[in-house]
Amino acid sequence: MRFKQIIAGKAGLPEEIIPNTYQMLGKVLLLKLSHPQALKAKKKIAAAILKTFPYVKTVALQKGVSGEFRQPKVEIIAGEKKTLTIHKELSCSFKLDVKKIMWSKGNHHERKRLLRLVKPNEIIYYVNNFCPYDKAGAYGIQDWFGLRFIKRVEGCFYNVMGLPVSRVLAELEKMKLLMETQKLN
Repeated sequence: MRFKQIIAGKAGLPEEIIPNTYQMLGKVLLLKLSHPQALKAKKKIAAAILKTFPYVKTVALQKGVSGEFRQPKVEIIAGEKKTLTIHKELSCSFKLDVKKIMWSKGNHHERKRLLRLVKPNEIIYYVNNFCPYDKAGAYGIQDWFGLRFIKRVEGCFYNVMGLPVSRVLAELEKMKLLMETQKLN
């Protein structure tokens, strides 16, 4: 049975309004609902998902991305009110917040291709000597790793490279803007 058949049956809804696909990141399941009837029944759909898949802890609605840094718009519709998760892929663990980082499952093959190019001793060297953290993806194209393995960039360099989060936070703290932002949340 397919995902949409199972969820339609458990939610008591027509199969054609259930999405064909979803994205699973750690314990967070992200849905894109485009059918107007599905949007009205989003809580029912999410409840059916939680009943069917016990490893899913949060069901969230993907509402697209916005801004220069393509920040996701996400609404939690069922389960735990947590968007921070650990996603495992290709023997790597990524700690990410689905409300802050857009993770494209379509880039899986690119991440896999790059891992084949890198030797284990190069990964250890990179982790011990450079800044492997604070990247939007699995690697940084702005340092020696990128110089060695990235032949060209198509599109906006900053969308590909990712936002240097720790540097942005440090600058916000310097400008006293971080405190104001936290008060809004």
